[in-house]
Amino acid sequence: MGVLKKIRGKRGRSKGDELEPLAAAGGHLSPSHAEAPANGNRQSYPANVPNLPVRHTVDEDGLYDVHGKGGASIHIVDESYVAFDDLSDFDEEAALSARDPKKGSVNKGRYIHGELDLCSVMPGEEIRYEYDTKMERTQYEYCMTWEWPAESADLEEKRVKLLAKLRAAELIVDLYLSRDRDTIFVCIGAELERLARRAEIIGASYKCNPIVLPSPPGAPLGKYKLNHMFSPFTRAEAKEGKFKFGGEHVAYSKRRQQLVLNIMRAKPELGGAGIVPRDLLHDEIIRQLFPLHEDSKLEHLVREWATAFTSFSQPLEDINDYFGEKVAFYFAWLGHYTTYLWAPAILGAILFAAAKGKAENEFIPYYCIFLALWSATFLEFWKRRNSELSLVWGVTDYEQRERDRPEYYGDNVFNPYTGQWETRFATTSRLKKYAFTVPAVFFCILVVVAVLVCVIIFRKFITKISAQYGGVAAGMVNAISIMLLNKIYRGIAVSLNDTENHRTDTIYENSLIVKTFAFGFVNSYISLFYMAFVDRDMHELSTQLGALLITSQIVNNIMEVGMPYAKRKLKMKMEDRTLSKEGDFHVISAVGRQAKLDPYETLTQFDDYAEMVIQFGYVVCFSSAFPLAAVCALINNIFEIRVDAYKLCREMKRPEMKRASSIGTWFVILDIMTVVGIIVNSGILGYTSTQLEVDFGITNLKDRIIACFVAEHAILFIRILMQNFIPDEPAHVALELRGQQQWAEQAQAKRTENAVRARVEENHAKATSVASGPAVD
Repeated sequence: MGVLKKIRGKRGRSKGDELEPLAAAGGHLSPSHAEAPANGNRQSYPANVPNLPVRHTVDEDGLYDVHGKGGASIHIVDESYVAFDDLSDFDEEAALSARDPKKGSVNKGRYIHGELDLCSVMPGEEIRYEYDTKMERTQYEYCMTWEWPAESADLEEKRVKLLAKLRAAELIVDLYLSRDRDTIFVCIGAELERLARRAEIIGASYKCNPIVLPSPPGAPLGKYKLNHMFSPFTRAEAKEGKFKFGGEHVAYSKRRQQLVLNIMRAKPELGGAGIVPRDLLHDEIIRQLFPLHEDSKLEHLVREWATAFTSFSQPLEDINDYFGEKVAFYFAWLGHYTTYLWAPAILGAILFAAAKGKAENEFIPYYCIFLALWSATFLEFWKRRNSELSLVWGVTDYEQRERDRPEYYGDNVFNPYTGQWETRFATTSRLKKYAFTVPAVFFCILVVVAVLVCVIIFRKFITKISAQYGGVAAGMVNAISIMLLNKIYRGIAVSLNDTENHRTDTIYENSLIVKTFAFGFVNSYISLFYMAFVDRDMHELSTQLGALLITSQIVNNIMEVGMPYAKRKLKMKMEDRTLSKEGDFHVISAVGRQAKLDPYETLTQFDDYAEMVIQFGYVVCFSSAFPLAAVCALINNIFEIRVDAYKLCREMKRPEMKRASSIGTWFVILDIMTVVGIIVNSGILGYTSTQLEVDFGITNLKDRIIACFVAEHAILFIRILMQNFIPDEPAHVALELRGQQQWAEQAQAKRTENAVRARVEENHAKATSVASGPAVD
C-alpha cells in the first residue's frame, strides 16, 4: 500500500463489533478472509446500492477491504487508519461522514462522491427531497417535522415507531428532506374511503342536501324545504345521496384535516394511531405538527379577500369552508362592526368640523345619546346575524356537543344518567386554583396603577417643556406602555389559566377572556378616566385619546404583519444565499415555506378580538371628547380586515380547524361595554364638560349630575326595551330551527321503530328455528 492516512474515529475496535459498510470508493465493498464463503470466493456488493443486505463483523486482524474503481484497494484498520493504493477514487469527505457503527450512535447518512444517499437518511424509509414533484402532486392534510440528523439513536428509534403507528392506522405517510438537509417533513394524508369510515365512527355532523317538506293543500310542491339540515354521517346514507357532496370530507380540506387528526389521536383499539401530539412536542420527538394549506383554494381567498381592498364585503362562506367556524365568526363580527361604524364616523366627522376642532360644542349631549342607542342597536342586530350564521353552518347546538380538552384531567367518575365514565375535576381542587390565580390578577392590576402614576408624572414634566406637543408625546408614551403591559400580561394570564384545568376549549377561552379583559380594561382606560374625572380636562382627554388611537393602530399593524413579513423574508434570503454559495440552490416547497411560519394559535385570534373590543370601548365611552374616534376606528378596521386576512393566509401557518357557535364571552364583554359607555358619557357630560351649562343653563354641578343621572337611566330603559322587543332570531331562522327539531324527532322515532321491528323479527326467526329442531342431512 502506498499511503496510510488517519481519519476521525476511535481506535481499538474489538472482534465481533459491528461495522457499517463504507462505500467511499465508489466501487465494491467486500469482507476479508474471516467472512469469505466456503468456496473461497469473495462476497461483494455494489457501493451505490443503499442498505446493503448484511452488516459485517471485523475479522481477527481488524481488516476490511474496499475495492474501488480502477483497482484501488482501501483497507480500514481499527476504524482510525485508512490505507489505500490509489487516491484518485477515494472520497475522503464520504469516509468522514459515514455512519458511526457503534451501538447507540447517530445516523448521519451516507455520502457517495459527496452526494447524500437519501436511502441512508432513515434506513428502510423512502425519502425524497422537498422539491420532488410528488410533493406538489399530492394533497396532504398534515405535516410533522423533526430535525435531521437526530440527536440520539434512541430518538430516531422513537420516530421509527411513530411512523409505524401512523401507517398502522391506515394513514398515508411520506417523508421528505428539506432542501438544506436539516429537517425531515412527514406529510400525512388519508384516502377518502378511510376518512368516510372514520366520519361514520365518530358521527361527524355533515350538511344534508335540502329536504323537501310535505306541502299543505293548495301550495306548490317543493316550496317548503329545510335548507340547512345537518345529520350524523353514514356511508349508506351517503350512497343514497343524503349528504351534500357525498360528505363534507370530499369537498372541504378542513374536514379531512379534522378526521386525520382524530385518527392520529384515537387509541389503536378504536382504529387510531394512539399518539398524543402534545407529548410528542414536549419530548421533542417532533418539532411541529400543523395542517397544510390547499393551494388552489388559498389563492382564491388571497385574491378575493385578503388583497381585495376595493371591496367592503367578505366571502364568509368560503372562509368558513376553508378555516372553520371559529375563524369565520371573528371575521363576520369584525365586518358587522365595521359596517355599523359608518354612522358614528360620519356624525363624528360632521361634529368635529362644526366645532372647528374644539373639545366641547353644543352637539355633544345629542352625540352621547346617539352613541348609547347606536351601541345597543349594533349588538342586537349582531345577535340576529349570529343566529343566521349558526344555522347555515350547523353549529346552533355546538357547545352542548363540545368534547373535553386533551389537557383536562381529573378523577374517572361514572355518570349514571349517561351510562358513561367521565373525567371530573373536584370543586375543592378548583377553588384552590382560584385562590392563587385571582390574587395574581389583582396584583398585575396594581402594577398598572403604578405605571399610570409614572405616566402622569411624565406628562406633567413634558407639558412644562412644551405645552403644545407635551400632551401628544405623553399620549404616545401611554399607548406604548399599554401595549407592552398587555403583551407581558397575556403570557401571565395564559399560565394562570392553564393551571385552572378547564374542561372544554370554550370554558378555557371564556376564563382567559375574563382575566385578560379585567386587566386590559384598567390598563387601557385608567389614564382616560383620570383625565376625565380627576383632572376634568376635556382638551387633554381629547388629545390623549387621539394619540392612543393613532399610535396603537400604527404599531399594532406593524407588529401583526410588518414584523413577521420582514422576519420571514430575511430568513428566506439568508437561506437562499447560503444554498447558492454551495451550488445547491432549489426553490423551497410550499410545505417548507409553511414550516417556517409562526403558528396561528387560539391566542392569536384572542389578541385580534381584544384589540377590537378595546377599540370599541374607546368609541362608546370617550367619543364625546374626541368625535373623530369613530373615524379613526373605521379607517383602521377597513385595513384591519385585510391585514388579519393576509396574516392568516400568508404570514402564519394554517390554523387547526375549530368549531364555534358564536363569538363567545366577547359578546358579554361588548354588552358590558355598552352599559359602561352610557354611564361614562353621562358622567363626562354632567361632571367634566360645561356644555349643559352653556346649552341648557344648568350652572349648578349638583343639578347637572342629577340631570345626567335621569338621562342615563332613561337610556338604559330604552336599551332594555330594545333587547326585549327585537327578536334574537329572524323569523326564517326560527321557523327552520323549529322544522329541523320536528324532522329530527320524526327521524329518531322512525329509526327506533325500525330497530324494534328488526329485533322482533330476529327473535321470531330464532323461535321458529328452535321449534323446528335441528336440520337433518
